[in-house]
Amino acid sequence: MGLLIENPAESFSINEISKRIGKVYAYVHRLVQQLSDEGAIKITKIGKSSICSISLNSFWSNAYIKSWFLAKAEALPEFRKLGLAEPELVKRFSRNGFLAYDLEKKELVFFTEKPKEKQDRSISDFSRLVKERKACLASLCILNNTEIFVSSLKKAVLEERIRRELE
Repeated sequence: MGLLIENPAESFSINEISKRIGKVYAYVHRLVQQLSDEGAIKITKIGKSSICSISLNSFWSNAYIKSWFLAKAEALPEFRKLGLAEPELVKRFSRNGFLAYDLEKKELVFFTEKPKEKQDRSISDFSRLVKERKACLASLCILNNTEIFVSSLKKAVLEERIRRELE
């Protein structure tokens, strides 16, 4: 599921997933079937191949996304050092947006509808980055307001999928 979460605008064959995560085909096929039955992923048949993509409208995919990023954040050695329990920060980051930790740049990034601080980024910036495939979700840990993150991600991925269909 992690591969699909970190590449939400992409689709992968079961064979490709198997190779990328280093698991045998039969195991991945069984897992994909379970996730499809839950509605977390969508399978499209193209010839003999089953092409998988994340289904962002599913309760289960949203739950998997939230738990994926939470587990990732909690595994960070610097997680406790981020000072997210400080009242000032909690108040600031409870606005309409979501807080992420960029693993590559080692910095906090706040995506919001109305950036107020110099270091804030707009949610439309996030959507643009996802569409341009410049936002590597593998390098982001979502630290709060995962509902807003998932909603922003859904919108960006849907727009990207529609754009590809029209090409």
